Amino acid sequence: MNPSSDEIPRDEPTQACLVDLAAADTTMKKTNTDDNSTAQRDPYERFASAFSISYMSDTKWRKALGAIADAALQLERASWKFIDSEHVYDWGVPRRTDLLPTGLADGRFQPVEYKWIEWIRFPRCWRQMADVGHSVTQDLEGLKRVLAAIGSFHLVEDEQGVTLFGYGR
Repeated sequence: MNPSSDEIPRDEPTQACLVDLAAADTTMKKTNTDDNSTAQRDPYERFASAFSISYMSDTKWRKALGAIADAALQLERASWKFIDSEHVYDWGVPRRTDLLPTGLADGRFQPVEYKWIEWIRFPRCWRQMADVGHSVTQDLEGLKRVLAAIGSFHLVEDEQGVTLFGYGR
């Protein structure tokens, strides 16, 4: 068979060449699979990988939030930050009935898994509307006592309040 002028003549591949091509094909598939798994991995894993340490588990969040709810402290307001957003949500403090084994129940809160919580800040004082009406002071000393009684938690206290961390950088 004579090749036409626009065809490139090719030698028949040897068995060794076929084996090398098969190995290369397997390597390519593995590399492509690895790249796809990185791009398509669980969104939680992608966001959580931005942090160097996780301070909390589902059990520890439920224990902390349950103890706070059971203590009937004067806590009504908290700011919530999640690992997948820069937005801070001003929500209340959960009651015992708001706590499920792996997250917050739908109702007073958005249904969210504990593993997504970056931190919860309990402000010292808050107002229903900014600069209007009287301010409500929260029992942060009681909060620290309750948490110290049930375990070790990563807390940071500043002029604005107490922050309970789920993750650190």
